[in-house]
Amino acid sequence: MLTSFGTRAGLGALVSDFYAGPTPRFDLGNVLVVDLLNGTLESVTDLTLFGGANALAVETAAGVWEIAQAGAAELLAPGRYRLTRLRRGQRGTEGVMGSPAPAGARVVVLDDSLVSLPIAEADLGFPWN
Repeated sequence: MLTSFGTRAGLGALVSDFYAGPTPRFDLGNVLVVDLLNGTLESVTDLTLFGGANALAVETAAGVWEIAQAGAAELLAPGRYRLTRLRRGQRGTEGVMGSPAPAGARVVVLDDSLVSLPIAEADLGFPWN
């Protein structure tokens, strides 16, 4: 066995289209609505947000990923969140921002549950169970 994991990554999908927004400041015009299969989100202070909290990778129509962060998280229904007070194009992804990223696109919560797999570079691309 290569390794085992104690927690599941927060995975989900966009409920509605997610349009491009400003990058050097807060995006107060867009709303990110996601359905998470597992995991939770909560509102955070600006200081915590600037420290990297509530980061999500959002798949664009082109199949590349934008990193966005949300300062405010509102639970709408079990697993469904309305995220606002957004920081867009984080970690150098401002150039791949979708316009829009379509409803149904995949979302991954970037938190401590994500870890690198101990796979040698030569083994990349081979199927693993």
